[in-house]
Amino acid sequence: MSKEKETKEAGIVSTVSETAAAVVTDDDGKSVRSITNPVVKRCLFALAVLFTLFHLYSLCGLFPQINVMAMYAVHWAGGLALAFMLYPAVKKSSRHKVPVYDWLFALMSLAVAVYVIINCEKLQAQAVMNGYSLTDLIFGAAAILLTLEAGRRTIGRGLPIVSIVLLLYAMFGNYIPGWFSCKGYTLKRTITYVFSLDGLFSTPVKMSFKYIFLLVLFGVFLEVTGAGGWFMRLATALTGKSRGGPAKVAVASSCLFGSVSGSAVANVVSTGTFTIPLMKKSGYRSEFAGAVEAVASTGGQIMPPVMGSGAFIMAESTGIPYGTICLAALVPALLYYFSCFISIDLEAMKYGIKGLDDCEKPKRVFVEGWYYALPILTLIYFIAIAQISVTRSALYAIIAAILAGAIKKESRISLKQFFKVLETGAAKAVTIITAVSCAGIAIGAVMLTGLGIKFTYVVSQLAEGSMFLSLLFAALACTVMGMGLPTVAAYVIGSAMLATGLIGLGLEPISAHMFIFYYCILSNITPPVALAAYAGANLARADFGKTAACAMRIGLVAFIIPFFFVYSPAILMIGAWYEIVLAVISSIIGVYALTVAQYGWFAGDKLPVVLRLMLFVAAGCLIYSGILTDILGYGLIILFVFLHKATREKILHGKMIKNS
Repeated sequence: MSKEKETKEAGIVSTVSETAAAVVTDDDGKSVRSITNPVVKRCLFALAVLFTLFHLYSLCGLFPQINVMAMYAVHWAGGLALAFMLYPAVKKSSRHKVPVYDWLFALMSLAVAVYVIINCEKLQAQAVMNGYSLTDLIFGAAAILLTLEAGRRTIGRGLPIVSIVLLLYAMFGNYIPGWFSCKGYTLKRTITYVFSLDGLFSTPVKMSFKYIFLLVLFGVFLEVTGAGGWFMRLATALTGKSRGGPAKVAVASSCLFGSVSGSAVANVVSTGTFTIPLMKKSGYRSEFAGAVEAVASTGGQIMPPVMGSGAFIMAESTGIPYGTICLAALVPALLYYFSCFISIDLEAMKYGIKGLDDCEKPKRVFVEGWYYALPILTLIYFIAIAQISVTRSALYAIIAAILAGAIKKESRISLKQFFKVLETGAAKAVTIITAVSCAGIAIGAVMLTGLGIKFTYVVSQLAEGSMFLSLLFAALACTVMGMGLPTVAAYVIGSAMLATGLIGLGLEPISAHMFIFYYCILSNITPPVALAAYAGANLARADFGKTAACAMRIGLVAFIIPFFFVYSPAILMIGAWYEIVLAVISSIIGVYALTVAQYGWFAGDKLPVVLRLMLFVAAGCLIYSGILTDILGYGLIILFVFLHKATREKILHGKMIKNS
């Protein structure tokens, strides 16, 4: 059997109706039911396929003009109905059949959607006048409770608890003294505000409906056609033979997958099953292997063009064109992965780890599967160059994936497989829908109480007008907020509470939002939660604490870069062309110096403390990027070259010292 066919047959790992034949967990490790009843399996299959077709049909503009609240309600209800059917309430619940109460929860979700469809215009008008009826309140309360329960099952307790706390704050905030005191709203007012386009059906659900669902479906089409396996082979062919090749394969493949998947944990699980054992076999320490995969998978969410769907939400929230956001994110993302490669190379140098011997030739791999790159290029072209809507671009990319798969018989999608992909796309979107729905509840409570303004005021008072302290408090808040939460939800809540304040301090809107986005993502490798590091440690059979600490060290650049692009916007492609060029060159050298300094090993030699401190200072000066700082940074680099014997010997005599 060919590699393409193997990949194709393994591409749909967990469908709605055939979980029993595959796995009992989803991409993020949550328990999923193994349905065995053939009637129930057919019902779930039909629901999932119809749910996906609804998105394709409506986003193509084939439906007559329908109220947006009704469209979002269908999106919300379909995701929740599938969540209740697929995800058990407790671990000890039946894994093979759907209990009666879950059927009721699923039907209640659909009933709420039907009610919204029938009464959407009345609900929107009454939301303005606060004139909801008792029936409206009942359906609103049901929608909130169903969302919280679905979120608890699919993404864990973190975000639902945050949403509940914010709802309680909206009702009882008047009992809180000091800065965070609020008016204190009635239960009726809280429900009516949250059950509206300002809460449950606000921007997070809108983005999930318009953009994220199609991108998830696009990723499934890439998997089933064999594109995922080809990208892995290409990454191996390009980097496998170099020093420390297996770890570099992990970085390259995770970068490619992570941007589309939008889930660091899912990316670790999918690519790490191959790359982590390969790294350990070649000589890397277990905790280092798990950390490399965690850092590489996390970084995929800051890599254009997709950025794990974050770029689309940022564009919608700020009004900044999507292309501008991708361009701004490019250099920081490349610096992030450049730092990963340097860390890997230094580790390989230290422990004498060589590359792979039996790698395929890059040219051969490219020629065999060049057409797999067409869907990604299609997505980039229509979004960045043709500048048409993201929705249309995603649809064209899906068509390109189908056509690319049809080039060879082994990767061709049959009609049966096509419907399987539709089913899998719906299944994979469930956790995202429940996450953004919970985030919508939280956003509604924040908007109702004005908590975002209060939080901004408190931060400014604590920082006493200091830009650096304000950024530090914001970074800590986003990191804590992102622990255990999906990145999209963490960013939505973080931007609602912090973005206005940072912009008020004088930051460019894109700098403020990118700053928040970065730190919400970095919670994936930040203890004590560090979900991506936990997944990597589990696959590597390594100690979690050591793996998380190693991941933070490898990802150090990501923790520092946001501060630098705030103070030096040229890194975000803001400014004159020559300023941007100089900033990029200086940043590359600075990141190299920073990585060597924190690693403490270079050219086969352990660096003295003085030289490490010198490199730390030089790195800071160069990444900051200014005339005076660049002069100082380059001066310290030159001084380091002549003080470090191994480097000096290399330059002056063209050879390394004996232990290099």
